[in-house]
Amino acid sequence: MNNVKKELLKVAGDMATSKERVKERIQGQRNLKPKKPIHFIVMSAVVTLCIVGFITIQLLDGGTKQSAQLFNHTQLEYFEDLERIMWATQDPPKEFVYGRYEQQLASYYFAQSLGFDSTMKEQEAEKEKRYNELQNLQEDPKFKEIFGNRGLDSYFEKYVEPLLPMYVAEKKLNGWYQEKYPTFPESMVHDIAEQDAIRYFNTHFTEEAKSFQEELGLKYYSNIPNGSTYVGTVVELDSNAFFFVEGAIPEDLERLSKAKIIEKYKNATWYPIEDGALVKKGDYVEVSSSSSMSEDTSKVERYGLQQSMAVIDPTVTTKLKLQNPDEVAVFLQQVNWQQGETSIIRPPDYSFMLDGVRVDVLVTHAKTLRLHVLEYGDVKLSEKSSEQLKGLLGI
Repeated sequence: MNNVKKELLKVAGDMATSKERVKERIQGQRNLKPKKPIHFIVMSAVVTLCIVGFITIQLLDGGTKQSAQLFNHTQLEYFEDLERIMWATQDPPKEFVYGRYEQQLASYYFAQSLGFDSTMKEQEAEKEKRYNELQNLQEDPKFKEIFGNRGLDSYFEKYVEPLLPMYVAEKKLNGWYQEKYPTFPESMVHDIAEQDAIRYFNTHFTEEAKSFQEELGLKYYSNIPNGSTYVGTVVELDSNAFFFVEGAIPEDLERLSKAKIIEKYKNATWYPIEDGALVKKGDYVEVSSSSSMSEDTSKVERYGLQQSMAVIDPTVTTKLKLQNPDEVAVFLQQVNWQQGETSIIRPPDYSFMLDGVRVDVLVTHAKTLRLHVLEYGDVKLSEKSSEQLKGLLGI
């Protein structure tokens, strides 16, 4: 593998996931299934080296200081050109281009608000790094097309050098978030930082964003995607994170280990504890989340990005006291329990104890019953059997 290919692979790594994260956010607003991006290494490298900085600086001839104007059509047009290269023959939707533009603006201003500036020494180190990367890639046809007749030096002076303070500040922001969430995968930490940046941006620059979107003929939307809602229990706490098991109820903690709870419910996710949030082990919570990931696909545990979290009433599961345990025991002995990969994705509607064993009962949409016993397995009852058990349980 030659040096150019090595540089492309080294640079492209961050942007493959970063691009997909933004795409999911934009498409989440439109209720579309995420499309798989075109993984062109050269194209990814273009975005990594060039895009992040351009969108926060006024792109005027002479490459001067940042404009007082928050949004700028020249920045957007240049960003659109780079995205068009990224997608090869596919023109990206305006919503996507704007969403990526806004996300980068948000990250920079959020970093500034936290005091992440840069020294001249840091800027010089960043300058050398980025120039070397571009130098190794300048013979690639896609880069030649971007550089045009200007050449590398003119391109670098105009578009990259003015952005060095921003590059350094954003790098510090990501490093700070990695320290804040040390157990999370790096890509998920970046997701968390970007989401917090968008929240900051929406708080301070909503009117400017609305105005600019109107100029573009876009319907205003938030760059934070709509999440799905999950209900379950906080099983464990770690530094700045809580371990959430969907479907589990607080009572599970009284008689089951963490491993057994995961075995029973399967859907287990670490979520960040956001600043000011109050959560403790055993809380029954409702979580809104837009994405999750696992570093090891062989493990059930995942890491998730949450939009919101609220502690709710845990009395969703009704505890039954059996009046006829012998009859219920005979019924359960006659059903065909299914062992294997079964799980509960929501809290059971009823539960009862029989000979020291807990039986969970879920009512399906068809009003039939599904039974789950950790020690035995899972069974979906027929309509006739469901009515029989309902009579025995008095439900």
